Amino acid sequence: MYNNIQALRGIAAFLVVIFHLLPHFRAMGLSNVIFESIAQYGYAGVDVFFVISGFVMAKTTQNLPQTISSGKIFISKRFLRIYSGYLPIFAFALLYYSTYSPDFVKEIDLVSSLFLTSTDMQILLLGVSWSLTYELFFYSLIAFILLTKLSFRFVFFTVAFMVIIKNIFFPIIDSNWLNFSLSLFLLEFMAGFFLFSLLRPIAQPIYLPIPIILALISLYFGVTIPMENNWIRIMTFGVFGFAVIWILLALEINEKLIIRGTLKRIGDASYSLYLVHIVFVNMFYTSGIRTALVTHNIALLGFIVYTIMIVIISLLIYKWIELPLYKKVIRGIMPRG
Repeated sequence: MYNNIQALRGIAAFLVVIFHLLPHFRAMGLSNVIFESIAQYGYAGVDVFFVISGFVMAKTTQNLPQTISSGKIFISKRFLRIYSGYLPIFAFALLYYSTYSPDFVKEIDLVSSLFLTSTDMQILLLGVSWSLTYELFFYSLIAFILLTKLSFRFVFFTVAFMVIIKNIFFPIIDSNWLNFSLSLFLLEFMAGFFLFSLLRPIAQPIYLPIPIILALISLYFGVTIPMENNWIRIMTFGVFGFAVIWILLALEINEKLIIRGTLKRIGDASYSLYLVHIVFVNMFYTSGIRTALVTHNIALLGFIVYTIMIVIISLLIYKWIELPLYKKVIRGIMPRG
């Protein structure tokens, strides 16, 4: 995987973290124009994740044979990747909330939370897991292509792209399942998929001004237009994510910028960071830490230290739990040579 993409994953996850920490920052009486200006749009990190996921899936499957066996192995690996990282944090969250916020647990749908079958944040144990449901659906579409030996992947997603656009202006039928299947968020996955398919020619330095201008324009409208619906979100922050990924890929391919070090490592642990941070954000208040920091007049320092602690914990979870567990479960489905 490209270093810059991994680093961008870390940045995207951190944006989501500070978005959820922002209300606590303000509740502590703190104020910083730069931090608040960035954090209030931190949810856009999810849009970046979706575009990256589409790109990665295109890269992962580019050389896979169009066979039923390939389809089965692909979907097994992707589902295990999601659930092996999710279930330990789900168990931790359930234990914590059951002990310290039992009323919250009574209001959630444990079945949907466990199996990732809902995108309704209000009923999920880990609210951020709504995005994983879309991830799993997109993986299923990729597996369908492999299982059915469909040769024209680009054509398949082009048609799907057009059907989703058509459904915006001329809805087919009002159905929860159909609305989910034709969600606008899938456009971000497909944008990443198309980006990989076109990467080599458009990564040439001569084309770099295009994504830079695209990123600036989409970001401008993203921060000035109210997010009244997902269509606006996709056309602003979705396009912004697409453009930034294009820029970073072009810079790495042309060896102008290759991100390594800490940011790359945080990117490796971005899945754990994305999932576990929401529990620690809740813990920040329910444990009394937030109140204690304000009482002892160390609100800003404490907030910074706590934020860093969340990142460090996610790195440890990735190293000691997520990665070893995934390696272990993946051995069971890999064909033996």
